[in-house]
Amino acid sequence: MNTPRNVRNFWIQGEVDGKKEAIGTGPRRKDGGFDLDILIREKGNISNKKLNIIGHVVNDKLLLDVLLNGEVLTSIETER
Repeated sequence: MNTPRNVRNFWIQGEVDGKKEAIGTGPRRKDGGFDLDILIREKGNISNKKLNIIGHVVNDKLLLDVLLNGEVLTSIETER
């Protein structure tokens, strides 16, 4: 996948088997963020277990939080 030309706060990229195109996107505004959920199947149903990645701006700092079932696994904070 190519490097994005314009990166605001965050850039999300990924590849999925069976898809022709890779995914590459990010927020348009300088105060924009994202919320990404990754779900999994368990015994034929959608599991209650969920990985959630949230990127947001707080007081001109960029925060990236990774949660598993609502519990924070890790957080990354950077200066804008």
